[in-house]
Amino acid sequence: MKINLLAALGLSASLLASGSVLAFNGTITITGEVTAGTCDISVNGGSASAIVTLPTVSTNALSGLGVTAGATGFNLELTSCPTTGSVRAYFENFGVAQSTGNLSNKAVASGGKNPAANVEVQILASDSTPIDLRDNTGNDVLVDFNAAGDATLYYSAQYIATGPVGAGLVSADLIYSLDYH
Repeated sequence: MKINLLAALGLSASLLASGSVLAFNGTITITGEVTAGTCDISVNGGSASAIVTLPTVSTNALSGLGVTAGATGFNLELTSCPTTGSVRAYFENFGVAQSTGNLSNKAVASGGKNPAANVEVQILASDSTPIDLRDNTGNDVLVDFNAAGDATLYYSAQYIATGPVGAGLVSADLIYSLDYH
């Protein structure tokens, strides 16, 4: 107790000696909404968490910076949703290469194979627009719920070269939530 009191007195004296002045400058009001429930989600007919397997491609298919290959579609089938409004998937900025906005390759060596060099995974909206996962730029397609409260969201994933590609494994995690409008 004596040590805490001495520390508090020392801090107070330090603040007074430094000439710091605190003032009330404004208020930030934070608002939001909590919905009654969310949709039931199925990725490609499975559970809400799924594996999307890109095809095996050669390094020749990714011959230069920015070249893409292996586009593979996936969809989020939503049921038991509201019967009005619209929705999109919101992709979290987790595991994202901050220089490109694509998913970083997080593969680890396995079975005598190393991670592929200079390969990331790019996510595309239903209109084939690349989505910058740093801030979801390009992810502007909203899908309306039908009268039964269903909607299907279409996306795709593909390899993208970020330099001279080296053969190996590719793995990335795309974390999403539903963005209701």
